[in-house]
Amino acid sequence: SSDLNAFLSGALAAINSRDIDRISECLDDVEDHLTDELEQSFKFRFGGSVAKHTYVDGLSDVDTLLVLKDDPNQSPLAILEHLTNVLRARLTNVSVDHGRVAVTITYSDGMQIQLVPAVKTPDGLRVPAWKANGWAEINPESFVAALTRRNDQCGGKLIPTIKLAKAINATLPEAHQLSGYHVESLAIAAFRGYEGPQTL
Repeated sequence: SSDLNAFLSGALAAINSRDIDRISECLDDVEDHLTDELEQSFKFRFGGSVAKHTYVDGLSDVDTLLVLKDDPNQSPLAILEHLTNVLRARLTNVSVDHGRVAVTITYSDGMQIQLVPAVKTPDGLRVPAWKANGWAEINPESFVAALTRRNDQCGGKLIPTIKLAKAINATLPEAHQLSGYHVESLAIAAFRGYEGPQTL
């Protein structure tokens, strides 16, 4: 059991090696460059994404959620491309790219931050969905509050456990992968009232 916990802690260290203070400064700078594009933003403090940013679609994977003033009837791909182009034009000495869900800013020293665009609808917020060029409805305040509360109830070990589960999930064939949102939702439910050992 102690050997397994040590192994998992080592795997987690490889996932989590990020400079949180510097990331916060970079996020503030990005937001300063997007004041005309943003309605609001949600910064997350769960430690960033897993597996060198190759699998990003859960709220615990991203650094910030940017609520844009874009038309919610646009496709996610169009909004991702617009955000990418705006950041490329306004930021210097960085590389800006996007995948299906997030925009990634890569700094000259190799550090990366993940930005997920969101748009407001009459019912709440939408973010790009993982599986297709479509939207997923989210409520970031209540979801993050629930995830934070459950993580606290588990002695701070739930978020690291989710990250390890996602790293394993990302090795499966894509058709068999759960989305990051699904993994997080399952974890919130599965660990309700948990009273077992608080180890990885």
